[in-house]
Amino acid sequence: TQFIPQRMMSSNPPSGYEDHLFIDLPPKSLQCPICLLILREPHLLSCCGGHACKVCIDKFKQGNKPFPCCHDNHSTTLLDKGFQAQVMKLKVRCEYSKDGCKWEGELGELQSHLNAACGYVIETCPNICGGLFPRHILHTHKNECRQISDKNFRSTTSVNNESD
Repeated sequence: TQFIPQRMMSSNPPSGYEDHLFIDLPPKSLQCPICLLILREPHLLSCCGGHACKVCIDKFKQGNKPFPCCHDNHSTTLLDKGFQAQVMKLKVRCEYSKDGCKWEGELGELQSHLNAACGYVIETCPNICGGLFPRHILHTHKNECRQISDKNFRSTTSVNNESD
């Protein structure tokens, strides 16, 4: 059976961080005025001194729309490293907490956790089935799947050899 994850990754670049990740709701000052989520790659707008997510700014510039905070569409922007550091220090839970992961830490550590340690990240079986499974199940599945694949290969090979 194939595991169906509760959450699938979107192919669109992410705007801000969603509220459900945060242990305590961050202050409004860290909210993007465009996507209304917590700032991801917070950029300072030269027109009004406000902040918005880089992806949100790029979307507005592509559409030649004015920013909602100041109604200017010709503002220059710059990554605000101070705001970025503030956001990265916020306490979060794992993106897979609803699936059972108990990890909690700073937002700046979340990607490392997901890349290396989280047993709930969805991965593709490298064997012939190509199913999607959480890491903590994948090892067991790969062994079972390999045995099934090997049996099928052997039976196919013996049928082909008999017909020769």
